[in-house]
Amino acid sequence: MRHTDACPGALQVHQAADGALVRVRVPGGMITAAQLATLAKVSTELGAGTLELTARGNIQVRGITDVAAAAEAIAGAGLLPSVSHERVRNIVASPLSGRVGGRTDIRPWVSDLDAAVCAEPALAGLGGRFWFSLDDGRGDVSGLAADIGIHVFGDGIGLLIGGRDTGMRVEDPVTTLVELARRFSDIRGTAWRVAELDNVNDLLPGVRLGTAFPPVTKGPVGWLSQDDGRVTLGAAVPLGVLPARVAEFLAAIEAPMVITRGDRCWCVISTKPWPTSRYGCWRRWAWCSTRTPRG
Repeated sequence: MRHTDACPGALQVHQAADGALVRVRVPGGMITAAQLATLAKVSTELGAGTLELTARGNIQVRGITDVAAAAEAIAGAGLLPSVSHERVRNIVASPLSGRVGGRTDIRPWVSDLDAAVCAEPALAGLGGRFWFSLDDGRGDVSGLAADIGIHVFGDGIGLLIGGRDTGMRVEDPVTTLVELARRFSDIRGTAWRVAELDNVNDLLPGVRLGTAFPPVTKGPVGWLSQDDGRVTLGAAVPLGVLPARVAEFLAAIEAPMVITRGDRCWCVISTKPWPTSRYGCWRRWAWCSTRTPRG
């Protein structure tokens, strides 16, 4: 196992043959139009001209020629709230929570967990591949087998380890996850992931893990009617690579967005009713976002 964590971030970057690789954490996949526009600009002016969706639902930009300038822009957009914890803010969450279905709206838990992780000094040393999952009960992210997470069952909020139910039901999911992450930090030795521990009982004594949740291979793509009568548009991105120019078009919608793992799908979320003419623009942008530009 590696004794040092080489996973890149916005400040600690990976030097590749085509330039620096910058990875930006996007907890819960939630990103504003302004933030997406900033990343598109960074990629266009300082990088390779594309945004890449990572396996943990974050965004990376390749070919960065000026790391300091890129970091300044990313921080200015509010995407770098903690210098010490910037690589450990890996949180994946049900992308349609609070909009379409699900047992509860887990979006407040995303921001609360992010803030709690950043406020805990001991968690600054977590590896950049350690991640949390928050599933609202539909099973769309629990199957990703994050290190630790919660799943809303019919009988309460369940604690998961490696995408498997521990049988425990918790009252405060954020506090529970932070305490368990801190425990992992204390006992991990050279392990960077829970799966690398010799015995999971070292993390949670006496635990007997249930069957793993099945992975979800298809993301929420298409026109989805929200519970409040508004519209969610989910567009798949081939190979998880989004041209910066298309990202600019998506940002022009001026609606908050969610990115999710699944089949590497970007979800564009509407938070207000749009006139018919605007929907026409959405259809054209959705068509563009599912195709790779020529040239």
